[in-house]
Amino acid sequence: MPSKHPDPDLPGDESFRPVSNAGVVRVPNPTGGPDLLARVNLQPVSIEEQQAIHHNRLRYGQLNELRMGKPNTYLQSSYR
Repeated sequence: MPSKHPDPDLPGDESFRPVSNAGVVRVPNPTGGPDLLARVNLQPVSIEEQQAIHHNRLRYGQLNELRMGKPNTYLQSSYR
C-alpha cells in the first residue's frame, strides 16, 4: 500500500496486522470454579489509526537506537 506520508516507511511497517473486531475475555467464576470465557465484540480504532500507532511505536524504537548511538532512521522519518 503506498504511503500518504512524506517520510519513508520504517522497517517493520510491513509487519502491521490490524486488530479484529472480536475478542475473548476471561471472567472470574463467582462460584469458585474455573474462569469463564466470553466472546465479545470490540470497537477498535480505524485501520489508518492502527497503522499510525504501529508506525509511531517503531519510530520511538528508532529514537532509542539514536540515543544509544546505534544505526537508525529516526531523523529520516516523522511521527504520523
